[in-house]
Amino acid sequence: MNGSKKLRIAGWVLSGLLSAFLILASALGKFTDWEGKAEMFAKLGWTEDVMFTIGVVEVAIAVLFLIPRTAFVAAILLAAYLGGA
Repeated sequence: MNGSKKLRIAGWVLSGLLSAFLILASALGKFTDWEGKAEMFAKLGWTEDVMFTIGVVEVAIAVLFLIPRTAFVAAILLAAYLGGA
């Protein structure tokens, strides 16, 4: 196995981990109901509908990040999304 193939595999693994984190750790909390969710979002000034939409955007960015042709655009969108946080 040459160095180029190892780098490609490492890139895919890191991309998969990032996408899994965005979907499982971040977006999933916006889709599920849990105790205190409405109060916490109200305290932040957001409705649950807005948070659901943000969860959809996170999943869309994560999926785009896994597609090689759209990974660059997804990286820009992800940087803009996280930069605004």
